[in-house]
Amino acid sequence: MPEVGPRASHGTGRPLLHRHLRRLEAAGLVTGTLEVAEDGKTVKYYDVTPFFHELTPRVVAQAAATLTDTTETDRTTGRSAKEEAK
Repeated sequence: MPEVGPRASHGTGRPLLHRHLRRLEAAGLVTGTLEVAEDGKTVKYYDVTPFFHELTPRVVAQAAATLTDTTETDRTTGRSAKEEAK
């Protein structure tokens, strides 16, 4: 597994990284394990949880049906949802 820590060059700050790791752990996509390092500090290591998801045309069609077209122009304002968000 690639290094994830203060020396890693992934461009993400530590607080944001830990927030995402906690969310991934809550979703069951990673598991965290606490270990005591040589210096006595507690360190949490993460591993990816094995999973399987079959992507079929039916699954893609069901997912596509839930998408919202944000480029459609609003009839009352004449602006798209993307323009309204700006």
